[in-house]
Amino acid sequence: MAALVFLPLSAIIILSSQQTPFSPRRSGFLAPEKVCYIRPSFDAASAAGVSPSDSTGYASTHPPPSVPPKPQALIKRAPSSSPRATWGAVSRTPGEEKQEGVEGEEAPDISRGNLARKEIALTFDGGGWANAASEILDTLREKEIASTFFLSGEFMRRYPDLVRRIVEDGHEVGNHTENHPHLTSYAANSRHELLPWVNRRFLWRELMGAEMLFLELTGKRMAPFWRAPYGEQNATVRRWAKEIGYQHISWTSDDRARKSLDSLDWVADPSQKMYCSSEDVRNRILGYGDGTNGGIILMHLGTSRRRDRVHERLGEIIEGLQERGYRLVKVSELVEGEEMGKGGD
Repeated sequence: MAALVFLPLSAIIILSSQQTPFSPRRSGFLAPEKVCYIRPSFDAASAAGVSPSDSTGYASTHPPPSVPPKPQALIKRAPSSSPRATWGAVSRTPGEEKQEGVEGEEAPDISRGNLARKEIALTFDGGGWANAASEILDTLREKEIASTFFLSGEFMRRYPDLVRRIVEDGHEVGNHTENHPHLTSYAANSRHELLPWVNRRFLWRELMGAEMLFLELTGKRMAPFWRAPYGEQNATVRRWAKEIGYQHISWTSDDRARKSLDSLDWVADPSQKMYCSSEDVRNRILGYGDGTNGGIILMHLGTSRRRDRVHERLGEIIEGLQERGYRLVKVSELVEGEEMGKGGD
């Protein structure tokens, strides 16, 4: 029998070396007795034996591509020259290495907004499932809150009516890639090294494929923000995304203080170290403490929890933040202004 030979995508697609201009406790509640394991920024979940997912809380089933994706016509988005590109907390990925193409203008990872304003952004990732989406949208509508959603092409193909409702309700939509792929080796070795098939063209196709689908569904452009699936990103992919006008948005986290505004709602198994009850999540967000200004909260539109679902506390979280004087805004509003600071990353 003849042997099968699989070539990595990088061996199939030849990229030009020349850049192409194409252009998300004054506590009325008692602090929880148990301290949840806090996921560090840049998604160190796998260090605890958990591989996160936007849809189920478990590892992705997407296999690495063995053939190049179909060519997509690129929507030309002007490169981002806004000052907001350099505002906010700038984080560097643990284990991040200098890689081909990293030279040039730095593309920061924005994990925090303006520290001088009592504003917080609620952000929601939609990678695959949407079994919490309608309830989340109902709560946001009831509370008259506009938020930022990061949607994948996979999500949009499955739930076009939800996508339209998100837009009609006044929320903004950022990019979560077309197929929700892994971009780095973090799940395998806790280092954000690019996977063999991930190159500039691969990332552009992922981002522009999602944007084209969103345009077809809504007639509108996405906000100029993206969030990497599983939090897997580094300076190289951030710069590639910035070349076509996208700034990366993470979530607020203070690894030294073991605090995070990642709701960990994707962790469904109570026996896992990272699991937090919905009450713990609420208390942890409301009790983040001093320096919550400009915070970015991470939640998801899908859950595999059968009970004690985090999104059912969303109304309490919103009310608690408002009682503490915070205004809940979209990411685009959060990054406006000139007095930014580091977010404890």
